[in-house]
Amino acid sequence: MKFSSSFIGVPLLLCGASLAVAQGTVDPLPAGSASTPALQCENAVTAAIQKSRGVLAKQVQFATPKRAVRPASAASEPVESSFQGEGRYQGGGGNIPFTYSCTFDTQSQEVAGVIFKDTGAPDRPTEKPWQADLANLSPEACEAAAATAVREQYPRAVHVALSPKSRQLSAAPNGRTYLHGQGSTERAQGMPTSAFTYRCELEANSGKLLGVRLDWVE
Repeated sequence: MKFSSSFIGVPLLLCGASLAVAQGTVDPLPAGSASTPALQCENAVTAAIQKSRGVLAKQVQFATPKRAVRPASAASEPVESSFQGEGRYQGGGGNIPFTYSCTFDTQSQEVAGVIFKDTGAPDRPTEKPWQADLANLSPEACEAAAATAVREQYPRAVHVALSPKSRQLSAAPNGRTYLHGQGSTERAQGMPTSAFTYRCELEANSGKLLGVRLDWVE
C-alpha cells in the first residue's frame, strides 16, 4: 500500500500551517484479520505520523466521535470512500493535535492514501504552583547542620547563634525546598561578632537534608 499526496477528485492545497504527507508502505494486515476500513485508515495514519515525525511520535490516539465518512461515489474509478478525523500524538514537547484524511479503496479493501496535518502547539502539562510541605521539614536539623558548617570553617568559633525568626522557605530545583536563615558567631574567642546567612536544601517529600551553604556578611 502506498501513501499518496492527493485524493482522486480532491486537489491538495499546500498553504498555511505545515502539512505533512508521508509516502511509503505500510505492512499489510495478517490474512483473515478482521479490520474495518476506519481501523485500517487509523493504522495507516499512525504509520504515516511515525514515519514523518520519527521516534518522537508516540502514543497516537484518535478521537472516534470526530470521525466522518464520505460514502463511495458510483462515478469514482476505482470506487473509494474518504475518512476524516482528529487525534493527537505524544511528541517531544507534549501532546500534539492533528487532523487527517484517508482514502479507502472499497474494491481492493486497502488504504489508497492518507494525509495528516498538525493543528496546534503541543499541549504541555500544567505545572502545579510550588507549595511548601511543612509536615516533613525539620528547621532544627537544618540549623544544626548550619552550626556544624560554621565550626568546620572556624574550629575556634564560639557563641554560634541562629535566629528562628529569619527562617524562610523557597522552591529549589527538581521539586526540592530551600530553607533560608540568618545567624552570627565569634570566629574565635574575643573576636568581633560575624553575621552569616545559611541555606539548606531539603527533599520536599521526606525532609532529608541534602546540603547546607554558608555566606558570610562582611
